Amino acid sequence: MTFTFPTVKGQNIKGGEYFITATVKGVDSGTVRMLSADANSVLDSAAITGGAFSMKGEINMPERLLFNISPGNWNFRAFVE
Repeated sequence: MTFTFPTVKGQNIKGGEYFITATVKGVDSGTVRMLSADANSVLDSAAITGGAFSMKGEINMPERLLFNISPGNWNFRAFVE
């Protein structure tokens, strides 16, 4: 199986909010979790449907966070602002 890092598009809606839409090649359905940098806290999660997901929420400051995709236990880091 070939895994391709997801394509992530983020938009700064207004101060303190984020909106992420992404596609994940090779994963048609599953779950993506956005974790704190130290991976101790789940900050957000979304269902992957048809290889795509979206997340919307609030964040205090730009931060490099860990994302976990299952099935497969794939991980990547991305800045969220």
